[in-house]
Amino acid sequence: MDVGIRTILKKYEDCIDELERRIFRRGIHYTLTNFQSNLGLLNNPQTLLKNVIHVAGTNGKGSTVAILSHALQKEGYSVGTFTSPHIDSYLERFTLNGCSISKPLFSKYFNQVIQISGFQTEFEILTAMSFLFFKDTTPDFIIVETGLGGRFDTTNVVSPILNIITKFLTHSKSDVDALFLSYLDTINHWGRFTQISNHPVVICDGAHNQAAISSLLKSIESKAPHTCKLFIVGIHKNKNFQDILRPIILGKHRIFYCPFDDNLATPFEKITRYFPDIPEVSLDELPLLIKEHDDKTIVITGSFYFISHVKPILDPCLSLEV
Repeated sequence: MDVGIRTILKKYEDCIDELERRIFRRGIHYTLTNFQSNLGLLNNPQTLLKNVIHVAGTNGKGSTVAILSHALQKEGYSVGTFTSPHIDSYLERFTLNGCSISKPLFSKYFNQVIQISGFQTEFEILTAMSFLFFKDTTPDFIIVETGLGGRFDTTNVVSPILNIITKFLTHSKSDVDALFLSYLDTINHWGRFTQISNHPVVICDGAHNQAAISSLLKSIESKAPHTCKLFIVGIHKNKNFQDILRPIILGKHRIFYCPFDDNLATPFEKITRYFPDIPEVSLDELPLLIKEHDDKTIVITGSFYFISHVKPILDPCLSLEV
């Protein structure tokens, strides 16, 4: 195996550029053999991690990680977390006691990993970086969230003391084990039914499959039962867009589709082939669209990747002031 060694150190901005160039290759190899071999060239940092909790599942992974981290810290333990995707920056994927990794440390671990040319995908690089970060910071507990999931997810190389497969949807507290209820209201987990404006009411939620969308619709109806709703939807190209859009259409809600990223999003041409009545809106047009529909409850959903693109555009335009 040709692993190659790269000796030019990259600054933080260059690290991000390199990761984003690999994002279109997002995916999991159908074997972990190559990934494990490359970890060996880093002296297998994953074997040195203690008290790892591995979180998998279709819905609720991120909220489960946040709840566990908060609960363990409340008991006096230090906690590291590795999650995906991010909302504002790659830094938030790596945390220690709720604080994101610094840019210098991010760059340090990126440069260590990228020296091994065998790491191919964005998620392989990030996973390896997380192992180095936790090896050095030695938290009492490490909570690792799967990426795409499945047998060949790169996070599967850890040796956890506990495996958690989430089965609940986080829009409804009644779905969550009673052990965690007391922590829900104290955790600010952006992108899980997050209201980002009062006037108009704008809610962001990363629901990205049929079950999560159905739960979101119930929560929206409970929160605003007598108002018209406008849904602005962006969907990752690897997701079933029909399963996401049909429940919204059946609810007779107005929908706009936003192809938020040329590499990541389902193209509008594919959407309109199946749903010709759904109009397109660009990211740049979102503030005006929201202003034109300020008498409605506006829901931005379909993908965490989508709402991460939306947040910096809407943050300067919207306010939570009553």
